[in-house]
Amino acid sequence: MVTESHQGRLVERIASGHAIVVLCAPPGFGKSGLARDVARRLSVSGACAFREFGELEHSADPRAAANTLLSDQRQIVVVEDVHLADLKFLGLALERSNFDGGNQRVFVVLHQSSDLALARMSSRRSMDYIDANALRLRPQEIADALKSISNSRTRSRVRDLVGDWPIALELLCSWAAGSQDYDESWSDLDIVRESPRRIHRSRNFATVLA
Repeated sequence: MVTESHQGRLVERIASGHAIVVLCAPPGFGKSGLARDVARRLSVSGACAFREFGELEHSADPRAAANTLLSDQRQIVVVEDVHLADLKFLGLALERSNFDGGNQRVFVVLHQSSDLALARMSSRRSMDYIDANALRLRPQEIADALKSISNSRTRSRVRDLVGDWPIALELLCSWAAGSQDYDESWSDLDIVRESPRRIHRSRNFATVLA
């Protein structure tokens, strides 16, 4: 959900980091996609199994992710929707898993730090914490993406709406490229209504994609 240059730097940074990586930011910062990109890369280069745990897996067994962490040290694991997991057991598994000498890597995706007992975990484990500040778009990256919008007034309007939010840049640039009947009198809400279906299916920007 971020521009290629920014995505590439983050992938390199995370791939070379600690065994446990926590990505914590509000929805729309591309956390899940970034975690999967790194996990797939590592699983191929290290010949490890890649496992994902989200709403479906947690609903079937809230301890499934934790049991997987404890059972095999040659896995690349992405854990999302942690509020549906057995949080106490997951935290203990992250503390006690044996990462020494193995290829196991774990990526935990959170919307807010209170979703998991990070303070206790970080005091017992070395881990990388990737927050919204690391995932925000930089001014030059926004400027580069907006070059695709030919109309200067539309480009300025989109820049104001985007802020430094990766998913907003992607969706609004897509909208601007395909909008044939845009009128400058439209309100921000008008633009959101006419944006791609990924926004239509949500009640507002804050619920669009992790």
